[in-house]
Amino acid sequence: MIVIGLTGGIGSGKSYVLNWFNEFAYISTFEADKVAKNLMMPPHSIYKDVVKEFGDSILSSNETIDDGGETYPLIDREALRRIVMNDEEALARLNSIVHPGVKKFFKDYIASDASEIVIIESAILLQDGYDEICDEIWYVRANADIRCERIMKSRGYSYEKAQSFMKNQPADEYYLEHADIVIDNSDNENPDSLSNQLKTVLGNFLSKYGFRG
Repeated sequence: MIVIGLTGGIGSGKSYVLNWFNEFAYISTFEADKVAKNLMMPPHSIYKDVVKEFGDSILSSNETIDDGGETYPLIDREALRRIVMNDEEALARLNSIVHPGVKKFFKDYIASDASEIVIIESAILLQDGYDEICDEIWYVRANADIRCERIMKSRGYSYEKAQSFMKNQPADEYYLEHADIVIDNSDNENPDSLSNQLKTVLGNFLSKYGFRG
């Protein structure tokens, strides 16, 4: 099994790239954020640890899930967001529960040897130390003005808000220092540019590791 870590800043197009690779039956793809959301559902241990840490006030009063005859209230994500939004210590406590749990999920999956190729996508892949479980790091990049334009269009953010999100993430140089492969997604004018680039990247990768595809 070969594990690829796919990362990049907001607006770079990581999700599009991941979905492109998801079309191949021999590649298993994961979005770390979606895995985290799933693991925060009951009765996972992360759910229980988060509730223990932040109390019953984060639980929904009208959303529940049944598991094995036991009913659990779901975490009210908006209530939890309000707690950690402007409290760095609270956010750190939340991350100290969720991030190790997500990484354990991936380690267990990798140990199961269920797929030939696994791609894990996360904006904070490097910051969370996923390079220790990845054979290669692939960086999806785009010019800053292109990223800003995409964020404003897809999320309805103002220019100032889009810029603030981008400034809170590492600069190009940080990713380039750690990347084995750089995928440039700056060309909005030519829709075939990215797909042609990805075909080349995948072909070279398969040849490098002796996969037949």
